[in-house]
Amino acid sequence: MIDFLRSRNIPALLFIRGDMVDLHGDDSIIKAVQNGFVIGNHSYSHKPFGELSYDGAIADIEKCEQIIDSIHKKTATKRYGKYFRFP
Repeated sequence: MIDFLRSRNIPALLFIRGDMVDLHGDDSIIKAVQNGFVIGNHSYSHKPFGELSYDGAIADIEKCEQIIDSIHKKTATKRYGKYFRFP
């Protein structure tokens, strides 16, 4: 998808699930950031927030935030904003 969007000069905000990054690795997300795409938080576990406690929802968001921060650190890129999309 990154190559397709880039080849057509289509900017994108890509929302990631933290559990999927842990399962499949961060190579594709690193590639996206290195190619100028913005990464947003779609929660760690993708559980409906109506089923989580307040503290559980915050923990789920923060766990994915740590992954996004780690990707920016690995790529030595600045994170220009924090974006969140509910599951």
